Amino acid sequence: PVVRTAVLDANPTIADTLNTLAPLLTTDIMQQLNNQVSGEGREPEEVAHSFLVDNGLIEGN
Repeated sequence: PVVRTAVLDANPTIADTLNTLAPLLTTDIMQQLNNQVSGEGREPEEVAHSFLVDNGLIEGN
């Protein structure tokens, strides 16, 4: 992903995080996530949390 140098300087660990996340966010997946919010009325935070848990990026609760 493209990130401004100032952002990377202020948040040095963000590059690793984004490099892990970027391959998972295909166009198809983004459309599915957007539909869950716009079409199904789910909360964005809930959709994002589910995506992160489902992909093993965070632990679920």
